[in-house]
Amino acid sequence: MKDNIVELYRSKKGKVNGKDVYVSSSSDYIMNRIVEKTPFISVVPRVSEAALTEYYIQLPSEFDMDKEPKMLTTVNTIISDDPTLRLPKDGENISNEKQYYAYIMGELEETYKEAAEAINAADQGAGVVLSSLNHLVWERGVNASRINLSKFETMDFSASSNSLESCIKLMAKYLGKNIDNKTLDLKDTSALEILNKDLKVEPIRLTGSTLDQVLYYINKGRPVIAMTGYNDAILIYGYDAYNIYMIDPKQGKSVKIGLQDSRDLFENAGNIFISYLD
Repeated sequence: MKDNIVELYRSKKGKVNGKDVYVSSSSDYIMNRIVEKTPFISVVPRVSEAALTEYYIQLPSEFDMDKEPKMLTTVNTIISDDPTLRLPKDGENISNEKQYYAYIMGELEETYKEAAEAINAADQGAGVVLSSLNHLVWERGVNASRINLSKFETMDFSASSNSLESCIKLMAKYLGKNIDNKTLDLKDTSALEILNKDLKVEPIRLTGSTLDQVLYYINKGRPVIAMTGYNDAILIYGYDAYNIYMIDPKQGKSVKIGLQDSRDLFENAGNIFISYLD
């Protein structure tokens, strides 16, 4: 329980190797009814033809005033600057930097420059994250118990020493774009820039997010590039209740690793993840 929210961790019955098991399912939430408290002091309006609308401080009927209160006035301020707030048009950003908005219970909690910071805030409050371009970045409690982007299991690929380049090219194939014959300049160009330029998608850096948070993207049908070392990367394309399914370009094959071992692997590498938005 947190504040007025009760989170229910659920599981459902399934079969693994012919045996009945219970696997984790999406969470459910119950919101307690909010009881409004009557304020001790309130402000009430009164409308008259002479004074139009006046506002009065209303005190409880049992309140006893010993003496007349002092009246304080403020110095008048004239605002000469234009106070109008102009929001950007659709598809237009105020600056070149993307912003990420964490919404909790339908209200804006905070604005962040890094997606992972907004995701962590939304994860704690069972909320959602939107980008400054109004794209849904992440939401809590929607992961299925098993997802497999099977298209990767039918792809042809071989072992490669440049694992990050291989992961980008595999992601390109998944999106229906073939850049196998193109040499990617990863020394002077970031992977995010290549995804934007060559794959024509809006990339997102998820560095600092946890593996469990990143699996949201697999659930939405978007593979994730994960760094396992300074220059080493793998491509995550599926998961179930016990394992993560990934392509390891260095081995030139698809492998599966237990969830906890995967968490340790990515945490030791700094939890550096890259995917894209629809």
